[in-house]
Amino acid sequence: MKYPKVAVVGLGFMGRTHIQALRRLGVEVQGVAGISEDEAKNAADELAIPSWYRSFDEVIADNDIKVVHLCTPNNLHFQQAKKALEAGKHGDRL
Repeated sequence: MKYPKVAVVGLGFMGRTHIQALRRLGVEVQGVAGISEDEAKNAADELAIPSWYRSFDEVIADNDIKVVHLCTPNNLHFQQAKKALEAGKHGDRL
């Protein structure tokens, strides 16, 4: 089975847990975004992830990304989930 390309937003404990779990399932983690550009670059290098993003908006603008995992603080979830859904990043068009 070919899985859609995924980006993980938020690189704290939960973000890294999602990355590990996705990889165990055979899902390609295409990119990451963190609290800063440096955090995203460093995590992408450390975890051998091909892309990193400067912002959440940059993640959802990437046409290759079909699903976004939100691993950010809870108070950001509603706005980010709404934007991701509006951008079609929920995997229903696989």
